[in-house]
Amino acid sequence: MKHVGMNVASDALMTMTLTGVAGGLVIAIADDVGLSSSQNQQDSRYWGRFAHVTVLEQCILKRFATKKSELIELNRRAFAAGRAAAAQAAQTDAV
Repeated sequence: MKHVGMNVASDALMTMTLTGVAGGLVIAIADDVGLSSSQNQQDSRYWGRFAHVTVLEQCILKRFATKKSELIELNRRAFAAGRAAAAQAAQTDAV
């Protein structure tokens, strides 16, 4: 999607991350960070931080993932690792 499309999809993204949907999700965004060919500048990586989801840079995608199924599996692993880290942090805080 174009970079401004993430603004439209942000409600659905935040709902999915807050409700704990199980499964893989891959959103490919063409940002124009340097304002070279768009009317406005946007960096959608901030949406990833705000939603607490994994953000993969283009260089990582080219290097490791060649198929959609590989992207979804990479997303699932990152999500599972994040949940495990959150559970461990919660357990540490409880002690």
